[in-house]
Amino acid sequence: MKLIVHLKFTMGIKMIYANTASIGRLSETTREEVSNFVNAYLKNDFYIDDYKIANEKKEQCRQIISQLFGNTFSSVLFFSSTTDALSILLSQLKLKKGSVIALPNNYFPSIEAIKLSFEKKNYELIEIGSSKGEINVDDLKNKKIDFLLIEWVNYWSGSKNNLKKLSQWCLKNNVIFAVDAVQGVGCCEIDFDIHEIDFFISAGHKWLRALEGSAFAIVSQRVSAYLEQIIYGYNSFSDKNNFDKKGREIETSLLRFELGTLSTVSFVSLFHAISELLENDHLKIAKKIRENSFALTDFLLGYGAIVHSPFNERDCTGIVSFTLPNIEPLEIYNRLLEFGVITKVRNDRIRVSPDITVDINELIQRIGLCLKGFL
Repeated sequence: MKLIVHLKFTMGIKMIYANTASIGRLSETTREEVSNFVNAYLKNDFYIDDYKIANEKKEQCRQIISQLFGNTFSSVLFFSSTTDALSILLSQLKLKKGSVIALPNNYFPSIEAIKLSFEKKNYELIEIGSSKGEINVDDLKNKKIDFLLIEWVNYWSGSKNNLKKLSQWCLKNNVIFAVDAVQGVGCCEIDFDIHEIDFFISAGHKWLRALEGSAFAIVSQRVSAYLEQIIYGYNSFSDKNNFDKKGREIETSLLRFELGTLSTVSFVSLFHAISELLENDHLKIAKKIRENSFALTDFLLGYGAIVHSPFNERDCTGIVSFTLPNIEPLEIYNRLLEFGVITKVRNDRIRVSPDITVDINELIQRIGLCLKGFL
């Protein structure tokens, strides 16, 4: 078998990238638009008068994000990462001493980081729900909660939380609701009202297939009363372009939380990535990704693998997570690489997350060849 694999590589086997949950691949259209934007700087010796093109592209990006989510009045803020957005915004929340913060039982380290900030403010933290990051409304009943922070889709299990039901419960019970949505945007149907979520935070470099450095937060107006700014930056000033002025005016809108200069080219990529998503109908894309994940899940179960992500097609997201009995995940990961499949080990499981361009039948065939050596 090793000889056969070696011959495959010498013949130029094409790798199958199934690691979108880490970093998505730019589409051909987005790559072209990014190149055009960079070339515009090159032609002008890295200078565009008043950065007009750059500013226009960023504002267009705010508009298209609102279009995707049906947003009409919440603020769209830009950050360099979901971690930055979570930390900058949530660390400046002013809640009563002893307020109860609810977190899922399993979450990505960026939530662990903001948890540390909450602990320093003497809030009470509780963890609820399943070991796969799922929280249902029943988990919240009969609990006194002031703030709920979850992942839309758990980073390793692919388990999806019902944002519609959770947001409506939070509104009814006057609970501030924050969502790390980076593993859901671009691969899941938008089946909730964005205006019912206080902090909806995501980024472009995974399922939206944009560049790193293109994160955003959609922030409700009702939560602005709970934000007490203690971190300021260049964009916090309404008169920021009056460079010689002393004693500046603070921006009154939530844009004051954006702080400093961001990577414009990243948001150019995000604009075109979302444009392409809308043109191709994001509901159809989400449906196709769900079908692909279910096909892979069904195959793995039939092969005797232990699947840790959702079994039912209606619950599938872009992430399929599995292990094999008595086999170390790293051994499986390396074996998959030999067969030209790029995955990731997360939480001691193999995480497979192909985007919509991957031929799911070829992916299943390659994984099947790999598993023959184990089962």
